Amino acid sequence: MSIPISSPPNLKDRVAIVTGSGSGIGKAACAALAREGAKVVACYRSDSSVWQVSNEYKDQIFFFKCDITIEDQVKSLVQFARDKFKRIDILVNSAGVVSKTPITELDEAEWDMVMDINVKGTFLCCKHIMKIMQEQKAGKIICLGSISGKIGGLVTGPHYVASKAAVHGLTKWIARNGAEHGILANCIIPGQIQTPMFAKLGLSDIKIPVGRLGEPEDVAELVIFLASDASNFITGAMININGGILMDG
Repeated sequence: MSIPISSPPNLKDRVAIVTGSGSGIGKAACAALAREGAKVVACYRSDSSVWQVSNEYKDQIFFFKCDITIEDQVKSLVQFARDKFKRIDILVNSAGVVSKTPITELDEAEWDMVMDINVKGTFLCCKHIMKIMQEQKAGKIICLGSISGKIGGLVTGPHYVASKAAVHGLTKWIARNGAEHGILANCIIPGQIQTPMFAKLGLSDIKIPVGRLGEPEDVAELVIFLASDASNFITGAMININGGILMDG
Protein backbone atom coordinates (compact mmCIF):
# COMPACT_ATOMS: atom_id res chain seq x y z
CA MET A 1 0.00 0.00 0.00
CA SER A 2 1.40 3.36 -0.93
CA ILE A 3 1.55 6.10 1.70
CA PRO A 4 0.35 9.48 0.44
CA ILE A 5 2.84 12.31 0.74
CA SER A 6 1.36 15.43 2.30
CA SER A 7 1.54 18.59 0.24
CA PRO A 8 3.19 21.68 1.74
CA PRO A 9 0.96 23.79 3.99
CA ASN A 10 -1.29 26.05 1.97
CA LEU A 11 -3.09 28.79 3.87
CA LYS A 12 -3.87 30.93 0.85
CA ASP A 13 -6.75 33.32 1.52
CA ARG A 14 -7.32 32.05 5.05
CA VAL A 15 -7.69 34.76 7.65
CA ALA A 16 -5.72 34.73 10.89
CA ILE A 17 -5.69 36.90 13.99
CA VAL A 18 -2.45 36.84 15.97
CA THR A 19 -2.28 38.48 19.40
CA GLY A 20 1.02 39.55 20.91
CA SER A 21 2.32 40.23 17.42
CA GLY A 22 4.76 42.94 18.47
CA SER A 23 7.73 40.64 19.03
CA GLY A 24 8.93 37.12 19.65
CA ILE A 25 6.66 34.20 18.81
CA GLY A 26 3.72 36.37 17.76
CA LYS A 27 5.80 38.33 15.29
CA ALA A 28 7.35 35.15 13.86
CA ALA A 29 3.90 33.58 13.55
CA CYS A 30 2.62 36.57 11.56
CA ALA A 31 5.47 36.28 9.07
CA ALA A 32 5.10 32.50 8.73
CA LEU A 33 1.34 32.69 8.20
CA ALA A 34 1.78 35.41 5.57
CA ARG A 35 4.48 33.32 3.88
CA GLU A 36 1.96 30.50 3.51
CA GLY A 37 -0.61 32.82 1.93
CA ALA A 38 -2.81 33.83 4.87
CA LYS A 39 -4.21 37.28 5.49
CA VAL A 40 -3.02 38.23 8.97
CA VAL A 41 -4.46 40.71 11.44
CA ALA A 42 -1.53 41.46 13.74
CA CYS A 43 -2.87 42.55 17.11
CA TYR A 44 -0.55 44.76 19.15
CA ARG A 45 -0.90 46.68 22.41
CA SER A 46 1.62 49.55 22.23
CA ASP A 47 2.68 51.68 19.29
CA SER A 48 6.33 50.91 19.98
CA SER A 49 5.72 47.27 19.09
CA VAL A 50 4.65 47.92 15.48
CA TRP A 51 7.28 46.57 13.11
CA GLN A 52 8.06 47.12 9.47
CA VAL A 53 6.43 44.61 7.13
CA SER A 54 8.66 43.54 4.26
CA ASN A 55 7.44 44.36 0.77
CA GLU A 56 6.85 40.66 0.23
CA TYR A 57 4.05 40.58 2.81
CA LYS A 58 2.84 44.19 2.87
CA ASP A 59 -0.50 43.23 1.30
CA GLN A 60 -1.06 40.37 3.75
CA ILE A 61 -0.36 41.74 7.25
CA PHE A 62 -2.70 44.32 8.75
CA PHE A 63 -2.01 45.88 12.15
CA PHE A 64 -4.72 46.53 14.73
CA LYS A 65 -4.09 48.12 18.11
CA CYS A 66 -5.96 46.31 20.85
CA ASP A 67 -5.73 45.68 24.57
CA ILE A 68 -7.04 42.13 24.76
CA THR A 69 -7.93 42.53 28.45
CA ILE A 70 -10.72 44.96 27.49
CA GLU A 71 -13.73 43.23 25.97
CA ASP A 72 -14.92 46.16 23.86
CA GLN A 73 -11.50 46.38 22.23
CA VAL A 74 -11.53 42.66 21.49
CA LYS A 75 -14.96 43.07 19.90
CA SER A 76 -13.54 45.84 17.71
CA LEU A 77 -10.60 43.65 16.70
CA VAL A 78 -12.91 40.84 15.67
CA GLN A 79 -15.27 43.20 13.84
CA PHE A 80 -12.35 44.72 11.93
CA ALA A 81 -11.25 41.30 10.70
CA ARG A 82 -14.76 40.22 9.80
CA ASP A 83 -15.63 43.45 8.00
CA LYS A 84 -12.43 43.32 5.99
CA PHE A 85 -12.26 39.60 5.18
CA LYS A 86 -15.78 38.25 5.90
CA ARG A 87 -14.41 35.34 7.96
CA ILE A 88 -11.82 34.31 10.55
CA ASP A 89 -10.15 30.93 10.10
CA ILE A 90 -7.26 30.98 12.56
CA LEU A 91 -6.67 32.47 16.00
CA VAL A 92 -3.18 32.45 17.52
CA ASN A 93 -3.26 33.48 21.18
CA SER A 94 0.36 34.55 21.59
CA ALA A 95 0.03 37.61 23.84
CA GLY A 96 1.53 37.15 27.27
CA VAL A 97 3.69 38.54 30.04
CA VAL A 98 6.11 36.82 32.39
CA SER A 99 7.30 37.54 35.92
CA LYS A 100 9.49 35.77 38.44
CA THR A 101 8.26 37.54 41.58
CA PRO A 102 8.07 34.92 44.39
CA ILE A 103 4.78 34.40 46.18
CA THR A 104 6.00 36.03 49.42
CA GLU A 105 6.70 39.28 47.54
CA LEU A 106 3.80 39.15 45.10
CA ASP A 107 1.10 41.79 45.45
CA GLU A 108 -2.48 41.59 44.25
CA ALA A 109 -1.99 44.13 41.46
CA GLU A 110 0.81 42.13 39.82
CA TRP A 111 -1.12 38.88 40.19
CA ASP A 112 -4.14 40.47 38.48
CA MET A 113 -2.05 41.98 35.68
CA VAL A 114 -0.47 38.65 34.72
CA MET A 115 -3.74 36.75 34.96
CA ASP A 116 -5.59 39.43 32.97
CA ILE A 117 -3.20 39.35 30.02
CA ASN A 118 -2.37 35.64 29.97
CA VAL A 119 -5.78 34.18 30.84
CA LYS A 120 -8.53 36.79 30.53
CA GLY A 121 -7.18 38.07 27.22
CA THR A 122 -7.03 34.56 25.80
CA PHE A 123 -10.56 33.88 27.05
CA LEU A 124 -11.98 37.07 25.50
CA CYS A 125 -10.41 36.41 22.11
CA CYS A 126 -11.65 32.81 22.10
CA LYS A 127 -15.12 33.87 23.21
CA HIS A 128 -15.73 36.32 20.39
CA ILE A 129 -13.87 34.51 17.61
CA MET A 130 -15.49 31.17 18.42
CA LYS A 131 -18.88 32.73 17.70
CA ILE A 132 -17.75 33.37 14.13
CA MET A 133 -16.08 29.98 13.78
CA GLN A 134 -19.28 28.28 14.96
CA GLU A 135 -21.20 30.05 12.20
CA GLN A 136 -18.58 28.97 9.67
CA LYS A 137 -18.50 25.41 11.05
CA ALA A 138 -14.70 25.61 10.89
CA GLY A 139 -11.74 27.17 12.64
CA LYS A 140 -8.34 26.60 14.20
CA ILE A 141 -7.45 28.01 17.63
CA ILE A 142 -3.83 27.85 18.75
CA CYS A 143 -2.92 28.90 22.28
CA LEU A 144 0.54 29.50 23.68
CA GLY A 145 1.10 27.80 27.01
CA SER A 146 4.41 27.25 28.76
CA ILE A 147 6.58 24.52 30.17
CA SER A 148 6.22 26.41 33.48
CA GLY A 149 2.53 25.56 33.54
CA LYS A 150 3.39 21.86 33.35
CA ILE A 151 6.29 21.59 35.78
CA GLY A 152 5.45 24.37 38.25
CA GLY A 153 8.13 26.73 37.01
CA LEU A 154 11.81 26.97 37.82
CA VAL A 155 12.34 30.71 38.07
CA THR A 156 8.92 31.99 36.99
CA GLY A 157 6.50 33.26 39.63
CA PRO A 158 3.36 31.47 40.84
CA HIS A 159 1.07 33.86 38.97
CA TYR A 160 2.77 33.06 35.65
CA VAL A 161 2.69 29.33 36.37
CA ALA A 162 -0.99 29.47 37.31
CA SER A 163 -1.87 31.57 34.28
CA LYS A 164 -0.28 29.17 31.83
CA ALA A 165 -1.78 26.11 33.51
CA ALA A 166 -5.14 27.87 33.08
CA VAL A 167 -4.45 28.38 29.37
CA HIS A 168 -3.73 24.65 29.04
CA GLY A 169 -7.08 23.83 30.65
CA LEU A 170 -8.98 26.45 28.65
CA THR A 171 -7.59 25.02 25.41
CA LYS A 172 -8.85 21.55 26.34
CA TRP A 173 -12.32 22.92 27.10
CA ILE A 174 -12.44 24.68 23.73
CA ALA A 175 -11.27 21.54 21.95
CA ARG A 176 -13.89 19.36 23.62
CA ASN A 177 -16.76 21.79 23.11
CA GLY A 178 -15.71 23.20 19.75
CA ALA A 179 -15.24 19.91 17.91
CA GLU A 180 -18.92 19.51 17.04
CA HIS A 181 -18.75 22.93 15.36
CA GLY A 182 -15.65 22.09 13.32
CA ILE A 183 -13.36 24.07 15.65
CA LEU A 184 -10.03 22.47 16.53
CA ALA A 185 -7.98 23.86 19.42
CA ASN A 186 -4.45 22.97 20.46
CA CYS A 187 -1.87 24.36 22.86
CA ILE A 188 1.80 24.88 22.02
CA ILE A 189 3.96 24.54 25.13
CA PRO A 190 7.35 26.16 24.55
CA GLY A 191 10.40 25.73 26.70
CA GLN A 192 13.29 28.18 26.51
CA ILE A 193 12.73 30.31 23.39
CA GLN A 194 14.90 33.34 22.63
CA THR A 195 12.33 36.11 22.94
CA PRO A 196 12.34 39.46 24.78
CA MET A 197 10.09 37.85 27.39
CA PHE A 198 12.56 35.02 27.97
CA ALA A 199 15.43 37.53 28.23
CA LYS A 200 13.71 39.12 31.24
CA LEU A 201 14.23 35.92 33.22
CA GLY A 202 18.01 36.24 33.06
CA LEU A 203 18.62 32.52 32.69
CA SER A 204 22.02 31.15 31.70
CA ASP A 205 23.80 27.81 31.40
CA ILE A 206 20.63 25.96 30.48
CA LYS A 207 21.37 22.39 29.45
CA ILE A 208 19.12 21.55 26.52
CA PRO A 209 19.49 18.10 24.91
CA VAL A 210 19.49 19.44 21.34
CA GLY A 211 22.25 21.87 22.31
CA ARG A 212 20.63 25.25 21.72
CA LEU A 213 17.84 27.58 22.77
CA GLY A 214 14.74 27.65 20.65
CA GLU A 215 14.01 30.42 18.17
CA PRO A 216 10.61 32.09 17.63
CA GLU A 217 10.67 30.68 14.11
CA ASP A 218 10.80 27.13 15.53
CA VAL A 219 7.49 27.77 17.25
CA ALA A 220 6.07 29.57 14.21
CA GLU A 221 6.56 26.44 12.10
CA LEU A 222 4.47 24.49 14.60
CA VAL A 223 1.81 27.21 14.35
CA ILE A 224 1.73 26.66 10.58
CA PHE A 225 1.25 22.92 11.00
CA LEU A 226 -1.61 23.38 13.47
CA ALA A 227 -3.25 26.04 11.30
CA SER A 228 -3.09 23.88 8.18
CA ASP A 229 -5.15 20.93 6.98
CA ALA A 230 -2.28 18.64 7.94
CA SER A 231 -3.54 18.79 11.55
CA ASN A 232 -7.23 18.18 10.89
CA PHE A 233 -7.39 15.15 13.21
CA ILE A 234 -5.58 16.84 16.09
CA THR A 235 -7.45 18.71 18.80
CA GLY A 236 -6.97 19.17 22.53
CA ALA A 237 -3.26 18.41 22.23
CA MET A 238 -0.61 19.89 24.49
CA ILE A 239 2.43 19.96 22.21
CA ASN A 240 5.88 20.39 23.74
CA ILE A 241 8.52 22.33 21.85
CA ASN A 242 11.52 22.56 24.14
CA GLY A 243 14.53 20.84 22.61
CA GLY A 244 14.09 17.82 24.86
CA ILE A 245 14.10 19.44 28.32
CA LEU A 246 10.71 17.90 29.07
CA MET A 247 9.85 14.55 27.52
CA ASP A 248 6.31 13.46 28.35
CA GLY A 249 5.22 9.86 28.28
